[in-house]
Amino acid sequence: NNYSVPSVRRPSLQQNDVFLYDMKQIQDDSDSFRAALERHLGLALPESEDLTTRVNEHSSNRAIHICDAEHELIRRTLTGIGATAADWILSDFLDERGVSVASPS
Repeated sequence: NNYSVPSVRRPSLQQNDVFLYDMKQIQDDSDSFRAALERHLGLALPESEDLTTRVNEHSSNRAIHICDAEHELIRRTLTGIGATAADWILSDFLDERGVSVASPS
């Protein structure tokens, strides 16, 4: 018999759109970051909003020095998880519908 199997579309990994960025992008190239975020959201952000200041205030309150010897165990753990996550993000996640990246390079 000549049977064909219908193609099955794999369900999306996420239900909401996702915007990926590196926090350094906000500090190093805030104009490009702002433009990418506006494209993703489909709206214009207020010009008075200083993204760099807000990010610096937020991140400095909860910062640790991960390279200090006292954080060696968590650093090794996070490095392993990060490598696995990076492989998955690059090979699978970025191609999902609704995922946009502030700076693909």
